[in-house]
Formats: sequence, structure tokens, C-alpha cells
Amino acid sequence: MGSVAGGAGIRRALVSLAVDARPDAPAIRQGLAASYPLFTLMSPAEAFTALGAQVQPAASGVAHVPRLVILNALVDYTFMTQGTVGPFGAEPALDGLLHALLANRPSASADVGPRPSIEATPPPAAPDPPAAPDPPGPPIGNDPSPVETLLDALQAAAAAANAAAAWAAFAAGAGSALNLSPGEVSKPVCDCSQTIVVEGIEAQVVTVTFEIGMPVEQLAHYPNPEWWPTCSVFFQAMNQIGMNVAKAAPAEDWIGTFEEVVELIPGYLLRTPLQFIFETMRSPAGLNKASVITGIRGSYQLVEKTADISVDQGYVEVHASALGPDQTTVTAVKVITFADPILQQFPSLACATFWGELCIDMATACSGP
Repeated sequence: MGSVAGGAGIRRALVSLAVDARPDAPAIRQGLAASYPLFTLMSPAEAFTALGAQVQPAASGVAHVPRLVILNALVDYTFMTQGTVGPFGAEPALDGLLHALLANRPSASADVGPRPSIEATPPPAAPDPPAAPDPPGPPIGNDPSPVETLLDALQAAAAAANAAAAWAAFAAGAGSALNLSPGEVSKPVCDCSQTIVVEGIEAQVVTVTFEIGMPVEQLAHYPNPEWWPTCSVFFQAMNQIGMNVAKAAPAEDWIGTFEEVVELIPGYLLRTPLQFIFETMRSPAGLNKASVITGIRGSYQLVEKTADISVDQGYVEVHASALGPDQTTVTAVKVITFADPILQQFPSLACATFWGELCIDMATACSGP
């Protein structure tokens, strides 16, 4: 997905909405213009149009970002701005985005998003005889249109107490109109509220946790950094520099160094050398009991500071969930300090862009290489 056509447009739209939603947006705009003169922010209307262009039918075969990324950005923006631009004004660009989302919504039976569980499908029941038609009734003239339903849901999100409540309010109001799956309703929540000190440097802690209804061994590619560029529109490449332990299978342990290439600000690449440790956790073997994989972790740490990054460490881990068999908990943690002060004073940036987007892509089960 990293090389998908239109990727620059979606990156620019997500960054632009994240900036515009902040109370200190004027200062951030000025700082970005000074640090990244080739990058131009979109207006909210331009960003809505770019997001609308990314909405495609699920069966189109076109590799676009999942609609959950688009919905997440729209709801976060609405909540942060309290609806001052968008739902209450219902400008044409937003109207076009909502129409695109409605026109390309999946069928009610589509499996979109993280699956809460995998259950046996019972045999189909015999069809019921056709029901007699309802008697004609009076016309209903006050039912809201589907677009009005989405606008009402965004209004409810704008009035919520926090970002998690905003998504819950939107999903409750728009779930039926958009045929949101259970996994989309319970989408990953990105937390960027914590900071720690790493070697004397204050760093932002970005944490995402979600459940997915697949066994651990089928998610071995999630902690593997070489897979991330195939799933995320921000991760452009993961170039191997060295491999200390040869890898022969997805679940075999290894240690390697990679150059991570991320285009956070469109037109500017962040090239970061990271050492990764890929570890497999197994249950102990016993009498008549084979050892099984219970978890896989890919942890990483900055090899040396760059002109752009002072701290970069964390992990992606998949492990067997306590919720039931074939249920897996995915945890993704990033501890980061940007060298550019304008990016460092923007704590929600990683959630709104590359790290939050990667995790939503993971939760919607994009396939590995």
C-alpha cells in the first residue's frame, strides 16, 4: 500500500486535518512552512475531497486505505473542532465525502475490520415462506436522509466528552447507514497522552491495542517490519542493512538492522536506522502436549540519532488473548522524539498519521507480503 497511487494525496489530507483541528494550528502552520517549504497544507474542503477520492467499493480491486482510516480522521477532526467546520456547515466537499461513503458502503454481511471471533457457520435454515405485504400506510415525510443521518452522527461526535466517546457516538448514529462491522465499531484507539524520559530526552509514548479474531501464528507478519510498507500509506520502505540471525520462517527468531523510510510530511522522507529483535514466545511442551506459539514480538530501537529523530523505540506484539481461542491481542507501542520542535509540540501527530494509520490497517486485516 505504501506505493499506491494517490498515496501522497491521502497523506497530505490526513496531516492537514490533524493540523487544522488543533487550537494552535496557526503556529504549527507557520512552523511547518518554515521547516518544510515544499509542503502545502490542504484546506478542510480540499482534504474532504481527497478523502472522498479514496473511497472505493470493496470489490473494486483497487488498493486504497481502509474506509476506517477515513472515518477515523473525519470523526477526530469533527470532535477536535467541535463541528465548527464541517457537520454544522455541511459544506459541499463534506457532502461529497459523505455521499461517497454511502455509495460505496459494504453490504450488511461484509466482514470489514477486526473480527471479534471466528465461529463455525451453521447450515442455512430453510427459507421462510414469503410474508404478505404490509398494508399501505401514510407517507413518512420526516425521516432523515442517509446524509442527514451521518451529519447528525457527526454532530453527536462533536459534543462528546473525549475522542473515544466521539467515535462511540458516531458509530451509534451512523452504524446502520454505513453498515459498520462490529470490528469497525470497536476500532483501535490510539493513546498519545503519556511521555517518558529516554536518556535525558522527553519522548512521546504512542500506544494502540486491539483484538482480532485470528490465531497468533496467522499474524506473525504483523510484528515483522518488512511487512509494514505493504500495509501503510506512510511507510515507504524498510531497507535491510544487516541481519545478525538468518531468518528462515515467519515465526523464527532473528535480529536485524533496517533503514525505515516514512513519508510523514509529503515530499520529505524520514530515514531512520533501527535495530529489530523478532521473538517468538511458546508454551512449554508437556506429556502428550506439544509446544504452541502464544505470542510474537518485534521490538525496535534507534541505532543512532538522525537529523530528524532523537528517540525512536517500541514494539509490535501479537499474543493469545484471554477472551477465547483463536482470539489475538495486538499491541503497538512507539516512543518517539522528533528533532524538529514544531513536530515535537504536536503530540497527536503519530496517532493521526503514520502509527495510528498503520494500526487501523492492521486491524482491518490487510494481507502480508
